[in-house]
Amino acid sequence: MGTMTTNEVRSQLIKQWYLMRYDIAVVLMMNDKYQEAIDLLHGSKLKTQFPETYLLLGDCMLKLGRPESALRMYLECRTRTRESWGKVEHKKISLTKRIAGLLNHQTGHYIDARRYKEGINISKTVVQLLEDDVDDLTKCGTLRGEAYINMSRSYYQRDITNSNMLDYSHRTAADGLRFARGNDHGALYGALFGDKPLESVLDKYATKRQLPFSVKMLIQYS
Repeated sequence: MGTMTTNEVRSQLIKQWYLMRYDIAVVLMMNDKYQEAIDLLHGSKLKTQFPETYLLLGDCMLKLGRPESALRMYLECRTRTRESWGKVEHKKISLTKRIAGLLNHQTGHYIDARRYKEGINISKTVVQLLEDDVDDLTKCGTLRGEAYINMSRSYYQRDITNSNMLDYSHRTAADGLRFARGNDHGALYGALFGDKPLESVLDKYATKRQLPFSVKMLIQYS
């Protein structure tokens, strides 16, 4: 152990013991023994040692058909890893995709239940989550697009009798279709835009993308 102190040796041995428990849980999950993995993870102090434990718990719960419980685990993992994963982009993206995917799915249920206000709020949460947690949003384009489309569906169903309010639905649908082309939940495109070509819809309604400063300068002086 070199010049390590007794306390340092003890700390390393404890960490190795927890890592072994974590590895056993991973093996259980790979063998479709999801509840056994959950019991092992809950029955130890792994969660205090490794925040990634919450991610594994969420994956197991999702496999067992418990999406709400899985979402709680993913959100807890996000809270506990914000600093430690600060520069580990692929880990952040992997977790964010799980959270956004579940929230988008949840929004669909709210819309079907005519709970449009909640559908709008959750969709906005997904968009904000992606903007906060992902540096390169192109890596989550489809999830972002689905959130905007869900938002548009909620606005459309809420305001269908008030044509003056449908502008929200047009704009959010266009933003969604820009990121997730081909995703047309509930024939939304036809209801909003009829047979207009997609490019003309995007030109008219989608949020105009801002060019990077360097590109603006290049255009100005070229």
